[in-house]
Amino acid sequence: MLLAIFGAGATYDSCSSFLPGTIPSSQLDFIRPPLAEELFKARPAFRELMKQYPKCFDVLPRIEKPPANSTVEHELEKLQASGDYEVPRQLASIRFYLRDIIWDCVGKWMEETRGASNYKALLNYIRAANIAANTLLVTFNYDLMLEDALQHQGKKIQSIGEYVGSPYRTIKLHGSVHWAHRVSASFDAGEIANLNGTEIAQALIRNWNSHIVQSERRREESSFRRWLSLLRPSVVLNAQRNISIYLHGAFLR
Repeated sequence: MLLAIFGAGATYDSCSSFLPGTIPSSQLDFIRPPLAEELFKARPAFRELMKQYPKCFDVLPRIEKPPANSTVEHELEKLQASGDYEVPRQLASIRFYLRDIIWDCVGKWMEETRGASNYKALLNYIRAANIAANTLLVTFNYDLMLEDALQHQGKKIQSIGEYVGSPYRTIKLHGSVHWAHRVSASFDAGEIANLNGTEIAQALIRNWNSHIVQSERRREESSFRRWLSLLRPSVVLNAQRNISIYLHGAFLR
C-alpha cells in the first residue's frame, strides 16, 4: 500500500508555477495559504477578517508571535486551561476567524492558480501507476484542495463514509472546514432568523457561555487542535420554530 501524508506545506507550496519566494512583492504573498505560524500574521486580508471577531485581539500578542520554546497550538491550549471567564468567547472567535481565513485564502489561491496543484499531479501519478485502490491519503490540513484533486480524478466526496472508500482512501486527521456538528442554543427564532452567517457567529460568540450547550464528548476533549476550525453557522428552523445551529468544521471521531 502507498501511504501519502500531507502537512501544511503541501497546500502552502501547492503550485509549481508559483513557488514561495519566486514572486517577491506580489499579491500572491497575501493569498498564499498560510503555514501554522502564519495564521495570525498581519496580512491585510487576515486583519479585516479578524475585525469581524474582535475578541481575537484580546489574545493576539501571545499567539501572533509565540515564545521561542512554544507554538501557536501550545499557547492556545494554555489559554484554554486558564479558567478566565472570557476565554470561551476568545477561543470561539479564533475558531471562526481561522475557518474564514482558510476558506477565503485557499479559495483565492485556487482562483489565482486556475486550479493547478501538486495534489492533482500526485493523484495522476497514482492513477497512472494503477495503485489508487491501494493508496491511503492522510492530511493534517483543513482546506479542500485534496477534495478538489479527488474530484478531478472522478471521486466527488459527498459524505463522511466516502472519504474512506476505495479508491484513494482519505483520512483528515484534524477535520475539515466544511464538516459540521450540531449544538443547542436558546436564541429566539426571530432574533437570528434574518442574520447572515457572520452575524450569527457574532451572536453565538457574545452569548457563548450561557447559550451554547456542547456535548459531553466535546467538553472532555482537552486539545485545542481537535476543534480548531469552526465554520460560520447555518440556521435551520423547524415547524415548532426551534433552532438548530450547525457549527461547521468540527472534528468527527
